[in-house]
Amino acid sequence: MVDTAFTEKRGARPMSSGVHRVAIVITDGRSQDNVTEPALDARRSNVLIFAVGVTDHVLESELIQIAGSRERTFIVEQFTDLNTRLRSLIQKTLCPQKTPTTPTKAPGCDPNDLDACDRTRNEICAKLPGGGFGCSCPTEFERHPKTGVCGELFSS
Repeated sequence: MVDTAFTEKRGARPMSSGVHRVAIVITDGRSQDNVTEPALDARRSNVLIFAVGVTDHVLESELIQIAGSRERTFIVEQFTDLNTRLRSLIQKTLCPQKTPTTPTKAPGCDPNDLDACDRTRNEICAKLPGGGFGCSCPTEFERHPKTGVCGELFSS
């Protein structure tokens, strides 16, 4: 994984950039291979690993070996749970809010400010049709009518 996916040649940012290198390992059962050594290799290369078990056939101890921390392990009952529950958990772990926000931030934002919009709602700072910038859902996403969180198009 480290030798192929996390190289600058393959698009990984340089270590000096301070940008997280993140791997999400998803399994639906017990591994047939040794997971410890590749996971240690990745962590030595500053790759932050999340281990996700789907179904009740996974071993929590194996997920912890892969992730290196119980805080980065998740178990969901079925694959459809990955889109809703897991996205939120990973985002909260990787992009913690400096201060909790309930409503979406006021209109107008600076696209260079990573904290300009509410990341817990998956918002981005985007160019508005009438000019200027504002917090909105990314393209191909829409705001959920009850939660206010941006997600895959619900209406399609």
